[in-house]
Amino acid sequence: MTRVGPSGTRRGRPGSRWDRWLASWRFALRLGRREVRRRPGRSALIMALVGTPVLLITAFLTFFTTQDISVREGIDRELGHAVAAVTPANGPAGHVLGVGESPPPGEVRVAQGYSPTDPWDGERVAATVGAEVSRVGRTEAVPAGDRTSYAADDGIVPLRALVLEGPPSGVTRPLVSLREGHWTEGADEILVTPAGVARGFPTTGRVDLQLGQDTDHPQSFTVVGVADAAYSGSNNAEIVLPAVAAPEGTTWQWLVDRAEPVGLEEALGWAAYGLDVTSRQVLLDPPREYDVEAQNNRTEALYFSMVGLAVLAETVLLAGPAFAVSAARQRHSLALAGAQGASRADVRRAVVAHGLVLAVLATVSAAVLGAAAGLGGAVVLARLRPDQHVVLEMPWLWVGLLMLTSVLAAGVAAWWPARGATRLDIMSVLRGQAVSRRVGRGWPLLGCALVLVGAGLLGWSLTVEPYLATWWVVGGAVLLGLGAMALVPSVLALLANLSARAPLPWRLAARDSVRQRSRAVPAVLAIVAAIAVMTGLLTSESSSTANRERQYTPSVPFGTLGVATGDATDRADDVREAVDRLLPGATTYPLVSLPGGPGWDDSGNPTDRPFQTVVPGDCAPSDLTTDAGPVKPPRCWVDPGLTFVAAPVEALERTGALTPAMRETLEQGGLLQLEGTDRTGQEDGLREALAVSAPGRLTDGGAAAEATEPFETVRVPVLELSATQIDALRVGTQLWASGYLTAETAERLGWVGTQSSFLVAGDDSFTVEQASALQEALHDDAFVYLERGFTPDPAVRIVNLVALAVFSLIALAAVVISTALAISEGQQDSATLAAVGAAVRTRRLHATLQAVLVGSVGVGMGMALGLAVGGVMSWVTTSANRYGTGYAVAENLTGIVDVPWLQLGAAAVAVPLLAAVVAWLSVRRAPVLVRMAG
Repeated sequence: MTRVGPSGTRRGRPGSRWDRWLASWRFALRLGRREVRRRPGRSALIMALVGTPVLLITAFLTFFTTQDISVREGIDRELGHAVAAVTPANGPAGHVLGVGESPPPGEVRVAQGYSPTDPWDGERVAATVGAEVSRVGRTEAVPAGDRTSYAADDGIVPLRALVLEGPPSGVTRPLVSLREGHWTEGADEILVTPAGVARGFPTTGRVDLQLGQDTDHPQSFTVVGVADAAYSGSNNAEIVLPAVAAPEGTTWQWLVDRAEPVGLEEALGWAAYGLDVTSRQVLLDPPREYDVEAQNNRTEALYFSMVGLAVLAETVLLAGPAFAVSAARQRHSLALAGAQGASRADVRRAVVAHGLVLAVLATVSAAVLGAAAGLGGAVVLARLRPDQHVVLEMPWLWVGLLMLTSVLAAGVAAWWPARGATRLDIMSVLRGQAVSRRVGRGWPLLGCALVLVGAGLLGWSLTVEPYLATWWVVGGAVLLGLGAMALVPSVLALLANLSARAPLPWRLAARDSVRQRSRAVPAVLAIVAAIAVMTGLLTSESSSTANRERQYTPSVPFGTLGVATGDATDRADDVREAVDRLLPGATTYPLVSLPGGPGWDDSGNPTDRPFQTVVPGDCAPSDLTTDAGPVKPPRCWVDPGLTFVAAPVEALERTGALTPAMRETLEQGGLLQLEGTDRTGQEDGLREALAVSAPGRLTDGGAAAEATEPFETVRVPVLELSATQIDALRVGTQLWASGYLTAETAERLGWVGTQSSFLVAGDDSFTVEQASALQEALHDDAFVYLERGFTPDPAVRIVNLVALAVFSLIALAAVVISTALAISEGQQDSATLAAVGAAVRTRRLHATLQAVLVGSVGVGMGMALGLAVGGVMSWVTTSANRYGTGYAVAENLTGIVDVPWLQLGAAAVAVPLLAAVVAWLSVRRAPVLVRMAG
C-alpha cells in the first residue's frame, strides 16, 4: 500500500529497492564522515594526495585564463567603439586580418578622385570606406639621457606610446581614460600611464624623449596627467602622445565610425583599395574555416582533457594505496559486519563512501586554494608588470570538470580496495590472516603480448615520416604502459620465487609484497608512471639539447667579438676608436655586406636595387632571371636572397676553417660560394664563373631590356663549399653569407656593399666585462656579441630539475604509502617475530627491504618504459634536415638519443634509498605484544 506523508505527498514503500539503496548510501556516508573525524591524520594524508593535483592544476588554469586575453576581451582595446579599423597596406592590395584573406588578383582599386600614389590621409580613407573615421597611432619612445631604468638583458626596451588626435571621444573613448591631470593641449604635452610610472617615468615635470627611429634629436615634453591607455589587446601603453608630436614611422590606424557592421565581403572590397582591414564582425563571428580562436579552443580542450586523464590516472595510483590503508584498518570491522549479515554491496559502499567523502572535501578545498593562488599570482604579476593587460577570470567549466574528474578518480581508487574487501575470507580475517589471491595465468601472457605489440609500434615509427611517427609512438607508449600494468604482479611473484634462498628479511619482504598485492601493485604502478614520464621528458629534452648543440653555428669565431651597427654605416671610426681605447692590442676587421640578389619587396617580388651575383661561366647577361622554374632553378637563375661578404683573409683564418685551397682562391681574386650543383650541373670544386654587377631589375624573361645601364661582367674563379663549410667561415654577427671574397676583389669587380659589421679579435678570448664595456661605449645603435659557444638554455635546466624533483617526490610518496601500509598490516606479524626472539634489526630490515623492493621494481620498470618511448621519440624528432645559410644543400643527419644518466641515476638511487630510511625509522623498537585492559 502507498503511504501519504504529513504534507500529503505520496511516498515510496518502506521496503522498496530505491528506499533501501538510498538508506544504505546515507548510512555509508555517515560512516565515512565518522571515520574522517576519528582518523584526522590519515584523512589529511589522503586529502593531500587527492587534492594536490587539483590545487596545482586549478592554479595553473586560473592563471593561464587570466593571462590569455581572448579576441572578445581585447577587441575594444584595439578598435574602441568602431566597427572596423583600416591601415594602409605595404603592397597594392591589403588583407583582412584575422582570416588572412586578400582580394583576388586583378581587383586592385583606387577611390574616385585619387591616384595610387596619393598619400593616405583621413579624407582618402573616409572616401574609400564611405564613413567617418578617427585616426589613432602607435609608436615607440626612449627617454634621453639616463636610461638605466629602461635597460634589459637584450638592450633598451622602448616605451609603448599611443598617439591620439585630441581628447578621446566617440569611437576612441575606450582606448584612454584620464585618472588625474588634464588632456594634452599642445604639441609638447604628454600623458603617462601606470605602466610608464612603473618603468620609472615621472608623473610631473619635463622629460626628454627620443621618438621612433630618431635617436639624435630628443624632444622635450611636459607630463600633464596620468591615464590608463591601451596599446593592444594584451598590452598597455606607457605614454600618450598628441598626434602633432608623432614621429616619422608611426603606425597609423583609422577607426571606422558607423552603425552597420563590416562583413567579410565588404572587408575584402576595402582590401582591394590597398587597406589592411580589421573587422569587429569578422573577428567575433568569423567563417568557420577561419575561426582560429575556435581551433585554439579545441586544442586547449584536447590539452586539458589529456591533463584531466593524467590527473585521473595519477590520483588512482597515488590514492589507491592510501585507501587500501584505510580498508586494511577497517578489515576487522568489515568482516564483523559481513558475519552479522551485511551484503557485499553494503561492505563495498562503506569503503567507497569513505573515499568519496574525503575526495569531495579534498577537491573543494584544493579548488578554492588553487583558484586563490592563481588569481593572486595574476594580481601580483599585474602589479609587477603593469604593461600587461590582465582580466581576472575563473575557468568555471574546466575547474568544474577537473573537480568532477578528481572525485571520480578517488571513487575509482577507493573501489579497488572496496572490491577486495568484499572478497575477504571472513573467518581468516577474524583469525588475523588475510592474503591476496593468486595471480591469474592470463595476465602475464596478456602483458607480454601488449609489450611486444607496443615495441613493434615503436620500431615501426622509426621507418615512417616524422609527422606520422608521433601517432605510432603514442600508440606504442600506451600499449607498453598497459603491458607493464599487467606484468607487475607477475614480476613481484617472480622476485618472491627467486628469493627462496635469500636471507630471512629479504624472503619476508618479497613474499609479503606478493601476499598483499592490493597495496604493492598500485604503489609500483604509481612509481612506474611517474618515473616513466620523468625519464621520457628528460631524455627527450637532453636529446633535443644535444641536437641543438650539433647544429649550433657560431656567429663569430670563439672568444671574439662581433659588432653590428645596423643602419648606421658610418660607425667604422667610432668602433675602431672604442676598441683601441678599451681593448688594447685587439684587431678590428671590417666586414662589408654585398647584396647577392635583388631581394624581395613586401609582396614577395624582386626589387630593382643594384646587386651583384655569380652565375655559371657560359651565361649571358640576357639569360639572367629570378624565375625559379616549376621544378628547379634554371642554370642562369639569380637567387634574390643571396648575400656575399667581403672580409679580410686574416679574419676568415680566425675561424680555423679556412683551408689552403680556400686561401689560394681568395688571394687569386676568386670567390668562395655556397655549392649549387643542383642547377649548374658541375662538380664541386674550383670552376670559372661569371661575376655580374647589375644596376637594374631582373625579370622572368631576362634583365637586359630593363637594365638602367649595361651589366658589367667579369670572369672569376669560384670555389664551391658545402653548407657546413660556409657556416664554419662565419665571421659577422647578424650577417649571414652565401659566399666570401676579399675587399680588393670586390673593388676590382665594382661590387658595392654596406659597412655595417666588424670582427674584433685579440690574442686571448674576451670576457663578458670587456664586451659590456664596448657595448656601453657604442651605445644602443650598435650590437656587441661575445661568442662563447653553445650554451644550454638555463630555463630548460630549471624545468628539468623541477620535473626531476616533482616526479621523484611522487614516486617517493607512493613508496612511503606502500611502506606505511605494510607496517600497518604487519604489526601483528612484527609482534609475533619479536615474541619469538627476532631482533629489532631483523624487523627493520624486513620493512626496509620491502620499501626497497617496491621502489626498485617501480623505478626499473618506469625507466625501461621511459627510455624506450623517450629514446624513440628523440630519434624521430632529431632525425631532421639541417640547412646552412641562404639556400644551402641539406645534409641529412641521423637521430640523437642522449640519455641523462646522472639525473636518472640520482633518481633511481634516491627514491628507494629515502624510502628505506623512512621504513627503517618507522619500525618500533619494542612492539606492543599484549594490550592489557585498564
